[in-house]
Amino acid sequence: MKYLIALILSIFFLGCGSMPSGLDGSLPTLDSGSERNGDSPQQAVQPTDAVVFTSTDVAVYRLPSIVRLLDGRIMVFAEKRDAIPDNSHADIVYKVVGTDGEVSAEMTFPQSSTRIHSNPQPIVLPNGEILLFYNNRKANTSGPELCRREADLKRYAMKASQADLHFTLYKPKWSVNNTGPQLISPTQGYWVPHPDSAQGRIYAPTFFLGNETDCKARTHRLDRAQIMVSRDMGESFTADAVGQNINGTNETSITFDPDFYLGHIYQHSRYYGDEVFHRLVTITSPGFVSDQITEAAPLVHGGSTMLNGAVYFSYPNATTRKNLVVMNKDTGVMVNVTNGPAGYSNMIPVDGFIAVVYETGEKDPLAYEEIRLKYLGAF
Repeated sequence: MKYLIALILSIFFLGCGSMPSGLDGSLPTLDSGSERNGDSPQQAVQPTDAVVFTSTDVAVYRLPSIVRLLDGRIMVFAEKRDAIPDNSHADIVYKVVGTDGEVSAEMTFPQSSTRIHSNPQPIVLPNGEILLFYNNRKANTSGPELCRREADLKRYAMKASQADLHFTLYKPKWSVNNTGPQLISPTQGYWVPHPDSAQGRIYAPTFFLGNETDCKARTHRLDRAQIMVSRDMGESFTADAVGQNINGTNETSITFDPDFYLGHIYQHSRYYGDEVFHRLVTITSPGFVSDQITEAAPLVHGGSTMLNGAVYFSYPNATTRKNLVVMNKDTGVMVNVTNGPAGYSNMIPVDGFIAVVYETGEKDPLAYEEIRLKYLGAF
């Protein structure tokens, strides 16, 4: 009976064009920022762009992710490294950005002198709690330590309320059906309503490093992206039969049809399966239909989102880290975010606009001088 009630309520809210408040503004989540199939009553005033993080000689900001709080503010997370290389010491930081572009002071957590914290993945729940997943591994793992770094890698989680944004350690049960080190993807996860559970579902994108003979010279052709799913508001996660499950898929982002449980999950991944490496691939599930984006792409992760019924992906449309674009998957139309250097990016919809957070700079594609937040209109 409770499933029938949940289904009736879902149909009712979809029919009237609104839902209870929720998540980070990405799709059929419980948030006033959810833009579903063009049912926004009118175009809001475009929020103000912002420079969120600026790198220095002793602090390099990388791998941004983005969510929207229930009060409409934006939270941008990033790695704060002491140098550019991936094996540099890093902590997770975040800032809160208002619609007027005002940026809060930087908050850092959890700090460690012996561990590297990487790949922040926030998820906002309808009760206002914020879950944060990230990778945790030993520092100083260059050279021969690289393989031991993989063996040591752990997944950590933190939880906070929006009342104080104070994060504390959180330990969900985690059950996988794959082997090899499992990493959190540097993107945002989602809570979404679902008719088979009054608690909805939480989706957390991850990927496995394949078992290769030489972990210091990986081809990544045995890597495999996987979506972890929770049906109990984050108490436990299992590896469901959703997502690509295809060799060669690596860091991945996801977005949903408004009626996703009757349609598709769109998954956007780094892909190493072809002779031409590092192209991006999109997958829809159920059905596992592969639809590659054939434009050349460098070794970076790109974002996914949905606005007014259209699916969008972000990635550098070049063989090097520059010329970041957002592409409408349905029409193939691309809009430039920046013509200059650009790396990792993520996106969410915000009141009729696409909020893009991305690595950029002016001097060099690998300088990672800034993380910026930019808003685009639907196209």
